[in-house]
Amino acid sequence: MNNSLSKNSSQSQISPSKNRRRKGEGNGFIHWRTITKDGKDYPQAYYHWQENGEKGTKYIPKKLLGDIQEAEAAKRPVVQILRLLGGGEIMIFVAYTEYIKE
Repeated sequence: MNNSLSKNSSQSQISPSKNRRRKGEGNGFIHWRTITKDGKDYPQAYYHWQENGEKGTKYIPKKLLGDIQEAEAAKRPVVQILRLLGGGEIMIFVAYTEYIKE
């Protein structure tokens, strides 16, 4: 019986993150792909996202990877993460639609 108590107490210490984005802030995650070039495998990070019915994938350069991982762990809105990545035209569209909703 003592063994089951120690298992329960260790499981309570390791709890999943309850930090979530608010509704309407989109969702996204970092996905790793293996790219083969000249017979060598290289891991590359991509950010998959969905915001206001739009879906997309954006390559994450190595120099921005740490910032993007921090932003994703903090569950910042997808719009802000795309802004870090240089979201381009989609960002303008999303910002415009948010402006119209207000």
